Amino acid sequence: MLNLNSSSPLIPLEDNVRFFENLSAGSSENLSFKLLLGSNADVKPYRIPLRITASNNTETFQIDKIQEIGINVLNRAQIDISSLKFDPEIPVKGQQASLTLRLENVGEGEARSVKARLEGLEGSGSTSAFLGRLDKDDDAPAVFTFTPEKTGDQNVTLLVEYEDDFGEHQVSENLTFNVKRQEGSVIPIVLGAVLVLAAVILYTKKKGKL
Repeated sequence: MLNLNSSSPLIPLEDNVRFFENLSAGSSENLSFKLLLGSNADVKPYRIPLRITASNNTETFQIDKIQEIGINVLNRAQIDISSLKFDPEIPVKGQQASLTLRLENVGEGEARSVKARLEGLEGSGSTSAFLGRLDKDDDAPAVFTFTPEKTGDQNVTLLVEYEDDFGEHQVSENLTFNVKRQEGSVIPIVLGAVLVLAAVILYTKKKGKL
């Protein structure tokens, strides 16, 4: 018999008593109990008292003992991106920018050793961040500071690694952002074109006078 009291988070789904009419010396029997874990139960090991009673045919020999069964309750973590922000809002080629990603644990279990990194970034800077532990519903920022080396759409992959009660996990997310050129970078080209055009006009005028 499982001795489950009203305060136990474990709820029996059927009778918590099993009866074997006869168990010969040296023989064994399997028994099982169906239990439900309450939704508000803490994630930790639990001890369930199991009471065993028996007697021989003449009832001259009695057994009545309590033995504890240990079970471990596990929960799974799940990491998602809750927000994403660039500073400046649109990165500029050759200028330092920062990307802040807030990572949130939307699972039921604790996430440990959470770390993130960006792969495929064309530029220099910091592409790794360590967040540590995230409890259920907790979030934390992963900040990447970098200098992009090309303009246009940039495709990078965010890799997040963490551990929970079920082991190690890795999730990935594809991110796309745009990098614009520096506003002053077109001035020398335009100025050079103006100077060439002015020289051509001046040369044409002089040639016409001759």
